[in-house]
Amino acid sequence: MTRYRDPSAGTLLGRILHGAPALPGAKCVGRARLFDPPAEREPAADVAFRHRQALALCRVCRALDACGEWFESLPPEERPEGVIAGRVPVFKKRRPRKTAS
Repeated sequence: MTRYRDPSAGTLLGRILHGAPALPGAKCVGRARLFDPPAEREPAADVAFRHRQALALCRVCRALDACGEWFESLPPEERPEGVIAGRVPVFKKRRPRKTAS
């Protein structure tokens, strides 16, 4: 087994994009921020606004079906967070850990 070492930018990008679908004409290209999951401490209203914009783009995207097929082909633990294939993300809120008293 090889260990992960500090790769070049090209190698790292290749690892990130490995398995990402080719979606010619996808409306999300260049607009990733709209589709991202909530950032830490991002106001809920801002997240909702971004995601409404993302969902509107998905509704008119010619790559929607292919995107949905790709998403469904992934095991649940490998599915990216955020708006994908016109789906509204569901984020589970973490409960604070109980501290011993």
